Amino acid sequence: MSTDYFLNLILILAGLANFACIGAGIQIPKVLDWKNDLQKIHPFSRKIFLNYYFYVGLMIFSWGVISLFLRKELLAGGPLAIAILVIMLLFWLIRIVVDFFFFDATDWPKGKYFQFGHIILTGTFFCLVVAYSIVLSSLVF
Repeated sequence: MSTDYFLNLILILAGLANFACIGAGIQIPKVLDWKNDLQKIHPFSRKIFLNYYFYVGLMIFSWGVISLFLRKELLAGGPLAIAILVIMLLFWLIRIVVDFFFFDATDWPKGKYFQFGHIILTGTFFCLVVAYSIVLSSLVF
């Protein structure tokens, strides 16, 4: 198995993992009953919150598209490819840090379904950090 094949495979899997995160994110409003919860906050705050939700979703969707359909450009290296890989890596690394140091485990919804989902999501975030680190390091070192 060549290095190029391996790196392409990593980016394909990373792209699919980003789309899996989108799939999980789409379920959040219904599962967490945002319709009722968001009615309790000021309309402007609600709009800001939803705006951020869609922007984060757009970024994750973009990482998936870039990872799947612009693999050749990423693997060609260059300053822009390296910058994008650093941004994707930092995005997911910060997400893990937020999970461990900002979110409180007691805040998570109760039940095995949510515990399992949390473990799978955090594992996916970790795999994305590893994937982008491998690709980035292959270009930089």
